[in-house]
Amino acid sequence: MAHEKDTNTWTTPASSVALYEKIKSNNIAPVEFAYVHGGFDEGNPATSGRHMYAGSLDEAADLVYRFVVGTKR
Repeated sequence: MAHEKDTNTWTTPASSVALYEKIKSNNIAPVEFAYVHGGFDEGNPATSGRHMYAGSLDEAADLVYRFVVGTKR
C-alpha cells in the first residue's frame, strides 16, 4: 500500500510499485498492491502528510481490512 501522491523522495509511487513487484516475485504468500488516494500534505514529507496517510487513515485501514478479511466493510 502506498499513497498515489506521496511526496517523500524515497517512497515515490514508482518506487513503491517496484518494491511491490520485487516482493511479489520472491513471495509465495498472497500479496496485493493498492494506492491510497485521499488525504493531504503537511509538515515533513518523510514523517507526515500523505506519506503517513494524513487525512486518509480510514481509507488505508479499509484497504488493509479488505486484504486480510477479503471483503469490504
